[in-house]
Formats: sequence, structure tokens, C-alpha cells
Amino acid sequence: MKEHYYIVKWSKTEGWEFDFDLEEDFFPNGTIRNGSEWEYPYEGEGVFNDNNDLVTEDLQVILSQANERVGE
Repeated sequence: MKEHYYIVKWSKTEGWEFDFDLEEDFFPNGTIRNGSEWEYPYEGEGVFNDNNDLVTEDLQVILSQANERVGE
């Protein structure tokens, strides 16, 4: 089973958002854990590992909804 890892941060000015710069520092060998191996989310030529693009889009929706709640 593959597990997807992200770095998410929160600030008063920006709300919830991905931190891709810090992600590269913490996960230099990729952000997908497959057993004992790390893999990169993008495989090239428009192909994403384990539909990582869809997983990221789903998480972005969740973060956007959380940001809307903060503004209430």
C-alpha cells in the first residue's frame, strides 16, 4: 500500500496551504512511501504515481474548505 506524505502549514495571513519547499527538504527521495521505499509523485510524461495528482487535488479541496471556515 502506498502512503502519500505532505507538509501543510497554517498562518494567519495565508491560512492552510501546502509547503512544497519544505517538503523537498524533508522528503528528498520522494513523498510516497511504498513499503520500505520512497517514490516520487511524478513519473514523467504526464503520469503521476498512484494518482498523486488526484490525491493532491482532494487535499487542496479540504484545505480550501478549512480556510473558508477560518474566515467565518
